[in-house]
Amino acid sequence: MNPDRVTYTLSVQPNSKVKIFLLFCTIIFCFVSASYSQTSLLDKVLTLPEQNTTVEEFLKTLGKEAGCTFTHSDKIPLTKEVKLEPKKQTVKEFLDDIFEADSMKYIEKTKKIIIVPNETHNHQKTQKQTIKGRVVDLDTKVPLAGANVYINSTSPLIGDVADQNGYFKIGNLPVGWYTLNASYIGFKPVTINNILLLSGKEQVVKIRMEELVTDLEGVEISSMIDKSKPVNDLAFVSSRRISAMEMEYYPGSLDDISRAAVSFPGVSSNNDGQNHMIIRGNSPKGLQWRLEGIEVPNLNHFAEIGSSGGGVGIINNNIIGESDFMISAFPSEYGNALSGVFDLKLRAGNNDKHEQTFQIGVMGIELMVEGPLHRKSNSTYIAQYRYSTLMLIDKLLIDLESVPEFQDLSFKFFLPTKKAGTFSIFGIGGLSHEVGDSGYDWNSNMATIGIANNYIINSKTYIKTIVALSGWHYRWEDFDNMGTAEVPIDYKMYSNITEFTTRASININRKINTRHKLKMGLVFDNNHYNTFMGWKSDTLLNWWQNPNHPNHSDNINYQYTYSDDKGSAQTFQAFGNWKYRITENLMVNSGLHFIKFYLNNNYLLEPRIGISWQFLSKHTISAGYGIHSRKESLTLYTGQKTLHDGEIIQPNINLELTKAMHYVLGYSFLLNQDLILKTEAYYHYLYDIPVYPFPPYFSTINFDFGFEGNILVNEGTAYNKGIELTLEKFFSKGYHFLVNGTLYDSKFKNYLGKEYDTKYNGSYAAKGLFIKEFKVGNQKQNIISIGARCIYMGGMRYLPIDLEASLANNGEVKIWDYGFTEKADDFFRIDIQFSFIRNKPKYTEEWRLDIINVTNQKNMRYRRYNNAIRGIETEYQNPLIPLLSYRIKF
Repeated sequence: MNPDRVTYTLSVQPNSKVKIFLLFCTIIFCFVSASYSQTSLLDKVLTLPEQNTTVEEFLKTLGKEAGCTFTHSDKIPLTKEVKLEPKKQTVKEFLDDIFEADSMKYIEKTKKIIIVPNETHNHQKTQKQTIKGRVVDLDTKVPLAGANVYINSTSPLIGDVADQNGYFKIGNLPVGWYTLNASYIGFKPVTINNILLLSGKEQVVKIRMEELVTDLEGVEISSMIDKSKPVNDLAFVSSRRISAMEMEYYPGSLDDISRAAVSFPGVSSNNDGQNHMIIRGNSPKGLQWRLEGIEVPNLNHFAEIGSSGGGVGIINNNIIGESDFMISAFPSEYGNALSGVFDLKLRAGNNDKHEQTFQIGVMGIELMVEGPLHRKSNSTYIAQYRYSTLMLIDKLLIDLESVPEFQDLSFKFFLPTKKAGTFSIFGIGGLSHEVGDSGYDWNSNMATIGIANNYIINSKTYIKTIVALSGWHYRWEDFDNMGTAEVPIDYKMYSNITEFTTRASININRKINTRHKLKMGLVFDNNHYNTFMGWKSDTLLNWWQNPNHPNHSDNINYQYTYSDDKGSAQTFQAFGNWKYRITENLMVNSGLHFIKFYLNNNYLLEPRIGISWQFLSKHTISAGYGIHSRKESLTLYTGQKTLHDGEIIQPNINLELTKAMHYVLGYSFLLNQDLILKTEAYYHYLYDIPVYPFPPYFSTINFDFGFEGNILVNEGTAYNKGIELTLEKFFSKGYHFLVNGTLYDSKFKNYLGKEYDTKYNGSYAAKGLFIKEFKVGNQKQNIISIGARCIYMGGMRYLPIDLEASLANNGEVKIWDYGFTEKADDFFRIDIQFSFIRNKPKYTEEWRLDIINVTNQKNMRYRRYNNAIRGIETEYQNPLIPLLSYRIKF
């Protein structure tokens, strides 16, 4: 019951990959060449040492290095003292640094630059905005009163000191990108990069600082900081922080965090129409979604049964706060996840100003509001709603092949109290509906609402409690012809599944001292389900009931129900975690996770350990090990079989959890504050995989989704092994890039112990992402951004089709005996993005154009037998698709 997504077909013959790549490189080269072919004096790049002098002396030094002279009016502040860090930048950028507050204009003549006051300054005022937030202890969440928060890119330094509740505010900043720094005696300094300040919206950030192992009061501590480190300080390997603001500008991401994550090493996707993530060769269904610290159903529209992906994400980047993405050996607090975890947080709203964001584009119409509920208590609200534009297009009577409709809502109320701690009420929900010309009618809906409380017991201990209610509803109705045009045979499928899950978790965090931190927790969930899955054929049923019909058979029943069951299933989880900081640069994180599934009383104890050693100031080695497990879809456990005597059984009710051992070894080299080189080698051994004990001996490790109507046993194994290399330049100086490559192998064994390639064994992948910004306008307060993303990876594998058997059967027959022996052509796609941001006094507006698959590459989606044409046809993925959007923040 895997419905076809909307596909697009153009009769354009794709060029070879080499030609496409050369053409793309030529275009970029011409663009860059044209941009820099005439270098002016102001654009000349220089490297100057540290400057601590007057404006007059600095101009003499700058003129000598640039090969020019400066003339100026008597209004130039020649005696003003300036202090500049050693830098490499253009002449104009040096002048902007020393005259920023005075607003000067530069007129270039032959070997001469004239500096005059900007007469238009009073009429075209530079747009300013505010960065604010809160500073807390990483381990205890206690506010750090007196912490220094500053921006080191300004001269003199601009900053603020946190008040008694840890709040700070830095105002009157020109719009643009900023890096925020925080320092506090006895704590490690913190750097937060990639903060984009726009005139239409204040930026609210949360700074978490970690106490030093050794008390070095009065001694300044400085070190290189890995800006990709996750928010969760217990995750040492295969984890990274998610900057929603940064990923918002990833070409081809469509404001979807899953599609943006495909740019990361170890992550791939085999279908443009869906955002399923294949993590290090694992099935996409092994990913877990978490929101505000608790597991939630699949956060995607058009989600299939037991899947972790869908057509488009329900949660939007605009509302995501600091979050983590983990793909191996995650800490002990994360259970029921086999391949990865998306640990998402909703950001709190602005605590003293009401703000709005409106966006319209091909993917939808969106509205977000946020602001204070009560300024004295710092309570806030934030909410976002989206309505699919494709639904509107259909209502305008524009003919579509299928009609995908979706809408979603997210919200969070942040409610601090004086005695009961901090409460947050959060919720998210999505409605998805699609009707296809082939006859299917499909709904996939979800919702979660919860309340969380952070209560600080004392300066060393706090408790976090979460209670949430989640619901998921899936309905699929289809009518198909399993015969031929001359002899039609109707085939009807119907599924209707409803699940309601109540979850509660409590964890205690205790910082014993600067070296030892303990974290312990309990999680309980109760799932109520009501499931119906079945199919029937009235044509064949009539043949079977009519003994005079030549196709009559007493042994075949063409009215079949796969699952018709309702009940409840509980799961209990517990974990303990100990973080030991042996030295400032050597840390060990160890723990145990316990899970018990009460539907069949299956349980498992899972040890976890991680090590991080920064053996030199810029070099770190990390390693991780863990046993992980995941429940299958409830439909797999509760599915039914009807025996010859009419007895109905549930053959898979006692299946064990699917399990995996993760081994990871990593090394990172921080070349400078904004450039990092990483490599990781990994090995995953999967076992207790449900497999079919009779021919064709398939394994569920090759399923994208989670249901299967056959008798299964936990006799399958599999492994994934590989090595990844990543070079990332964090956003600074107007550009950002991310380049990574992966070599891997993914194999499975069936019930007979024979080893084959998994469906997801593409063997290799290479990805590149580049974003460049240009400041434009009289005050350089507007931004033009150009970005490109290139994805090249080995094609996914598929089962061969037995054409002769399919013709005789009037339906597709696949050859399972030798595994996924067929391999699709390599996948190649380039996405580009153009955006223009204009900052006005009271609002910011943005125009953005994404062009998906700019070379119109024809990437294979799948091959299937089509009985209507009595042959095998190839379906291709999305062609070139332009997507335009407009957004305003005010």
